[in-house]
Amino acid sequence: MCDKISETCVPTDDDKRLVFDGLCYQLERFLATYNLLLSYKKTNLPNPSLTDAIFESFLIHARNLFDFFTKPERRGDKDDVLAIDYVSDWKEKKGEVNKKHNYISSNLARINKMLAHLTYSGRELEKTWQVRDIYDDIQAFFIDFSKNVDPKYFTDRWKNRDITEFLQTSKSPSSIKISFPYCTGGNGPISSKFSP
Repeated sequence: MCDKISETCVPTDDDKRLVFDGLCYQLERFLATYNLLLSYKKTNLPNPSLTDAIFESFLIHARNLFDFFTKPERRGDKDDVLAIDYVSDWKEKKGEVNKKHNYISSNLARINKMLAHLTYSGRELEKTWQVRDIYDDIQAFFIDFSKNVDPKYFTDRWKNRDITEFLQTSKSPSSIKISFPYCTGGNGPISSKFSP
């Protein structure tokens, strides 16, 4: 049983089943925020502050899912849930996916510095994000994972219509880029905008 954060977790099958809903939640939020960003693109960002919050949520869920799929082992975070908990040879399988879909891995430091941590260098980093590339990366990992995970871990939430459609489709909705909100020189406005 994984109940002490200070100890390295060795999850049981029951632990894995109980936590599988959390994985589904992460994916549901990732898909919901992506769809909201698409709808806001069509309506010219009716509320920039809300768009910023939605985009930050999108990036956080993408980062959480990416960590789930790509961390090879538990280190400092001894109770992190990892794909390797569910698919014993995942390390080899995810390598193939990561070669083809590497936008997140090549931008992970930027996500951490601009979103997950307050840093001095964050304001100097590129502010435009390829939202579709992020979507495609997570989708590729999830499709491969779903083909290899033992169905005994599936919960009712896994059968959610959005997740099922996400796993069956091989093409993403329309392509979008977003510029992350930032203050320029300490006195600029905080804003975000989509560009084609």
